[in-house]
Amino acid sequence: MNVRALSLMMLSALLLAGGVAWAGPGGRGPGGRGPDALLDPGRLDRAAERLGLDDATLEKVKARAYTAQKEAITAKAELKVARIELHRLLDTDAPDKKAVLAQVERVGQLETTLRRLKVSALLDIRALLTPEQRAQLKTMQRGRGHREGRRGRRGPRDRRGPPDAPPPPPPPGE
Repeated sequence: MNVRALSLMMLSALLLAGGVAWAGPGGRGPGGRGPDALLDPGRLDRAAERLGLDDATLEKVKARAYTAQKEAITAKAELKVARIELHRLLDTDAPDKKAVLAQVERVGQLETTLRRLKVSALLDIRALLTPEQRAQLKTMQRGRGHREGRRGRRGPRDRRGPPDAPPPPPPPGE
């Protein structure tokens, strides 16, 4: 296998791993449930209604959510640029190992920065909630996780039942 093919394979694996980390639903449950609903100003009203936020708290939460959204856009752009640079470094006949590994480190730092921004914003918003509202948020999260666990993790198998289950009956008319 030549160096270029190996480099492209390594890059594909790296990008796939990064994509998997970000491809999940990220707390976007039906009806704007879950913690990420508090970071999306477009879905915030529905989550705020479920949590019973007053107008003053809602405005503070929205302000933090808009700030978080702007920070995330900047961080995601930097991450994309770093990944492009990593691809460029790998797309040579003889990649400079030291430079590639340094860029991999840079991509990792930017991924961590993006996650830290999100968690920081969520913690800031949680601090604005009453203990009862935080408990309600946890309840919303638990309900969301249960549904997504059935849908997202097992894929189409959950429609057929467990692997050892008998096949479903044929549709009427067959």
